[in-house]
Amino acid sequence: MEFSADRDYGRLVLGGSYSRGSGSLFSGLGGAAGTERVSLRAGYDFGQSLGYVSLGRQQALALRGEDATDTLGIGIRVSLNRALQLTGEYLHRAPSEPGAYQGQSPSRISIGAAFRF
Repeated sequence: MEFSADRDYGRLVLGGSYSRGSGSLFSGLGGAAGTERVSLRAGYDFGQSLGYVSLGRQQALALRGEDATDTLGIGIRVSLNRALQLTGEYLHRAPSEPGAYQGQSPSRISIGAAFRF
């Protein structure tokens, strides 16, 4: 689940988001019980689309403790109509320790849909 808010200053858009998700409970798949992510965004309004960069912090709530990393991303949001938007984002995690992502990519690409109220 993700909550997001933006403030429009003409063509400049500033915003932020908070997301929390559940992970795998199987220790062979990382042993993460879930993740939390907080990020701030700055973007440029192109009319029906918004391009942005994000800076944030992601925390894996593991079964054996917690692991936090910094994140940097770029994304785009395209409005299909007044209420429905498609989103895409590339997110790169900066590991706090060398070898922190053994067998995992530090990058993530996500595609989603957002509903405006």
